[in-house]
Amino acid sequence: MGVTIHYSGRLADKDQQQKLCREMLDICASMGWRSKVVAAEPGDRDHPPVRGMFFVPHKECEPVSFLFDDDGNLLHLSALADYDPGFKAQKQVSTKTQFAPVDIHIAIIKLLRYVKKKFFPNLNVVDEGEYWEREDRVLLEHLMRVTQENIDRLASALDAASESLQASESQEELLQKIESILKTLLHDDADVRRITQQPPDKDFKDWDISLN
Repeated sequence: MGVTIHYSGRLADKDQQQKLCREMLDICASMGWRSKVVAAEPGDRDHPPVRGMFFVPHKECEPVSFLFDDDGNLLHLSALADYDPGFKAQKQVSTKTQFAPVDIHIAIIKLLRYVKKKFFPNLNVVDEGEYWEREDRVLLEHLMRVTQENIDRLASALDAASESLQASESQEELLQKIESILKTLLHDDADVRRITQQPPDKDFKDWDISLN
C-alpha cells in the first residue's frame, strides 16, 4: 500500500543495456545516490542470468532498478533472490515512493522519461501518483497525502483490534477479522472522503488519461 511507480519493457540490444546502465551510474554518482552493478561472471551457474544495476535515491524510497534477463526484459529486483523465467510478474518492475519526499518521485519519473526517449521507446510506465501522465505536482502531493491518511487509519484500526486479532483461533478467522476492519474503513470513507480526499481545485473532465 502506498504510491508506487510501475514500469516494464524489453530492450534486446545488450549494447544499449550497458549504455543505459553506465549513464544511470553516472547520474547516481553526481546525485550522491547509492548504486550497485549486477553482473554474472562467465560460467557462474550460481548467479541468476540477471544483469544491470539498481540504485537507492532516498532512504525512504524503494530501489530503482534496471535489471535485464537474457532476452532483454526488465526484471523486478526480486529476481536476484529467486529468479523464475516463467513468472510473468517478475517482468513488472515497481518502486514505492510513498514515504520519500515528493521531489524524489518526480526525479524518478524524469529519469524514466529520459530513458524512454533515449534508450527504451517501448518502456511502459504506470504512475500511481499520476505525475507521468499529468506532470502535476499539486495532484501528486494530494494523492500521496490521501494515501498516507489511509495508511495511518488502517494502522490505527489494526492496532486497536490487536488483542482480538491475536486471539484468533485460525488463519481463516484472522483473515475474516481483518476483512471486517477493511470493510468498515471503506464504508467510513463515504463520509470522510469529502473532508480528507477533496481533490485540488481543478477541472478534471477534459484531461487526457492516455499513457505516453
